[in-house]
Amino acid sequence: MLIEPKFLPYFDRVDLTNLPNWHLAAQTALNGRGLPPFTVQTILPDTPPDTEISRQVRELNREKFTRPRAEIEELINQSIFPAEEKPRMLKLVVFGASGGVGKEVVRQALDAGHQVTAFVRSPEKFAPTHEHLTVFKGDALDADAVENAIAGQDAVISALGPSQPPVPHMLESAAANIVYGMKKHNVERLVFTAIPGVRPYDSRGIRRGNRFADFLFNLFAKAPLRDANASMERIGESGLSWTMVCYPRLTDGVHTRRYRVGRVRKKSGIHISRADGADFILKEITESGWLYNAAMVSY
Repeated sequence: MLIEPKFLPYFDRVDLTNLPNWHLAAQTALNGRGLPPFTVQTILPDTPPDTEISRQVRELNREKFTRPRAEIEELINQSIFPAEEKPRMLKLVVFGASGGVGKEVVRQALDAGHQVTAFVRSPEKFAPTHEHLTVFKGDALDADAVENAIAGQDAVISALGPSQPPVPHMLESAAANIVYGMKKHNVERLVFTAIPGVRPYDSRGIRRGNRFADFLFNLFAKAPLRDANASMERIGESGLSWTMVCYPRLTDGVHTRRYRVGRVRKKSGIHISRADGADFILKEITESGWLYNAAMVSY
């Protein structure tokens, strides 16, 4: 106790903390010199206290400084058991929506409650219908169509791949159109698919790659790889918030939500279902765990 030294050796902390009700310990001074401390018994008033005044003081304090018990308990419960944050519903435009991965992205995005614009060349061949689905007819090589589809979106997904028969510079031109449309309409987030041999940029702006994948794709798919790398260059230099997603062999397997995500390397899995490939794209759109990186998704 801080006051104990003032009362020693007459009273110690045990004496001071065990004073009877209505008693107090005091010390006075005479001519500047302290006198020995002593205890005092107070005298109760002859008339009982006015309880009405006490009641009014308590009510006034409650009114000014307290809140209902139910409200306080609700705040306590919220702090102990916070409600799960509802996922943000996004406006997404999907290029390549008629392809295998693109269709799965559209389906899963609609199931998750997002508003989706499916960018396709032939709407009559695009079967899905939904109240939150807009089917936009256009060609990714048409800059005006791409820009109009991007207007008002929160994020862009591109599931475009090499065309059959091959169209020279198709991926590069499409990437340039997407970058232009995103910058014009201030859309920052882009997740796009690419073949594993594409060499992304690192955080320093230096292109990196995998020699094994480069060798295989240069051997069997030199022209598509050159086009895909050119599209990556357009995106990497754009200043957008991008993620590149690569797959091994795609299958029509089930949606398991269980897969591996890592860099492109020899130990990557050899296949992945289109449903799980799409699952990662939508997860990456909101979580951005692979921002400015290439993610290899496989089993």
